[in-house]
Amino acid sequence: MDHLRARCVGPSTAAHPLWVSDEATFIENVWWPALASSTLKATTVNFYRQMSGFYVLPHIGQLRLDRIEPTTLVALYRELRVNGRRQRRGGLSERVLGNVHVTLTAAFSYAQQHGLIQSNPAKLVHRIDRPSRASRQQKTRAWNAEEARAAIDAARTERLGIVVL
Repeated sequence: MDHLRARCVGPSTAAHPLWVSDEATFIENVWWPALASSTLKATTVNFYRQMSGFYVLPHIGQLRLDRIEPTTLVALYRELRVNGRRQRRGGLSERVLGNVHVTLTAAFSYAQQHGLIQSNPAKLVHRIDRPSRASRQQKTRAWNAEEARAAIDAARTERLGIVVL
């Protein structure tokens, strides 16, 4: 644990009894190397690195680890819902937002287990403010007979219509 403190926690002062470096330093210099040497599958490690590198660090990477609160994460999720895409306009899907939340929960759990923060802010985000599993699942239903007939009739008028159905 001392080697983690050496990387993330600076000298104690009256103003900052437990100074913790920014989120980017923690993720890049502590959490990612710990993931790489863990028993997690390589795909899981890569998933966490992508989620944190693409969506977390650009938005809250400059913030001190011990200053990130549930309200910070709620604001992050709202921003990502509207402007989260990296190469195009628009927001992220609820599924990707859920993946970001899972990643943050894992990162903050690691920091908490190693004494770098007191509590995990991701676990304190109220359910309504974070991506829900139900909102990520798309509702599908089969066509009724009338809808199926209408689709077949419409497909008959198109050159490749039946192939598309």
